[in-house]
Amino acid sequence: MRFLPTMSAVILAVLAGCNKPQEPVQAVNPPEPTEVRDVNTLIGDDALAASEKVAPDPQPLIDPRPVPVLAQPTQPAQRTYVIQKGDTFMGIARKLYNNPARAKDIQAMNPTLDPRKLAIGQEILLPAN
Repeated sequence: MRFLPTMSAVILAVLAGCNKPQEPVQAVNPPEPTEVRDVNTLIGDDALAASEKVAPDPQPLIDPRPVPVLAQPTQPAQRTYVIQKGDTFMGIARKLYNNPARAKDIQAMNPTLDPRKLAIGQEILLPAN
């Protein structure tokens, strides 16, 4: 068994360390308590000297001012429209809004669509008003 010589060497080393004289431990005395005085009961120079030594209360970590509630971002009002034969963004704007310039708004609501390649039955988004 190979571990026996190793274990016996460890045991001997531990026992050898136990025979060493221990260093004396010095007692540590706690610091003497200081006099605690209430600043409110002192008068004259004693009050001034004590008030200089007293730390002020720490500032609160929480801001007491109310936090404004921000409005949730709203999606632009929208509705859907199904493309019919002959529809264009300008024609839809003229038909639904009486304003052909609203074709830009329709294009903005459908940025991935090519206005020259609208398919019949395709659903698009329209601004609400």
